[in-house]
Amino acid sequence: MLAGTATLTASPATWYSCQIRIRAKNKDTPIVIPGKAAFTTFPRGYARFSSEFLDLVWSTSDNGVQFNSKITIEERRSLGALVAHVRLLTLVTSSDTDMQIWAGGRRIYGGRARKAADGRWHQLYPVLEFLRSLSTDDVELSIADVVRASAELGRFQEIAAVRGVACTLEFTDVERVPVGAERLLYSAQVTVGSATFFAIVERPVIREDATGPQKHFALGDPRIIESYAATGDGLEQQFQADFEREINQSFLTLGVADIRPAFEGHEIRIYGSPGFDRLDAINS
Repeated sequence: MLAGTATLTASPATWYSCQIRIRAKNKDTPIVIPGKAAFTTFPRGYARFSSEFLDLVWSTSDNGVQFNSKITIEERRSLGALVAHVRLLTLVTSSDTDMQIWAGGRRIYGGRARKAADGRWHQLYPVLEFLRSLSTDDVELSIADVVRASAELGRFQEIAAVRGVACTLEFTDVERVPVGAERLLYSAQVTVGSATFFAIVERPVIREDATGPQKHFALGDPRIIESYAATGDGLEQQFQADFEREINQSFLTLGVADIRPAFEGHEIRIYGSPGFDRLDAINS
């Protein structure tokens, strides 16, 4: 009689259309992703979940999780898809998670999964989420596009969203320095891949101090009143027109059409809403 050794593996026979629900420890809202799942119990139990952007293998013997991203670094996908994908990767690499697979209106698999090892994603997710908050159109970006623009994105996010800031304007025309501004309105933009993100930001003036031609403003929290992402030519004219429309609809508001040069010490142009004259200014 011939005797030998062999390794037995079992492949899942049936794939189910399903949803996977992943909830971080101590969090209330799960991530829900549609896909397909299959299960085996012999020789060891595991569940395999496959979606458009992710493959995930979950071992029921030790609660370990392995995942394989289907989005390459250079591949462009819709911003909405990138946000969902990176949010999931952030979740499974930052804490233990509760995983459930639902099909046909009932839970068919569930348990606790240990934190996966790769923790790079938690830095990328807030940036993508911020970009997604600016645009209702699903522009296409790659992870590499975002990484290459990271320095400009950091400055853009600071300009548009950081709370509790102050600024100083030094006016070149000391005879026409405005008094009593209630708001500062400004715009900024950043290009990521082939898309340019544009935002008009309004901040209330909390305190105003004057020293000669200089005006010091303590500013309140930002409110983004217009934002979108656009591609193609002629965007500067569109951005300028949108800014001028907003400043002309305001009252007692000073405006900066593009505030980015001010951070590099360049001269900028100050616009005035009704109640103010138009002024030229230098940022200090």
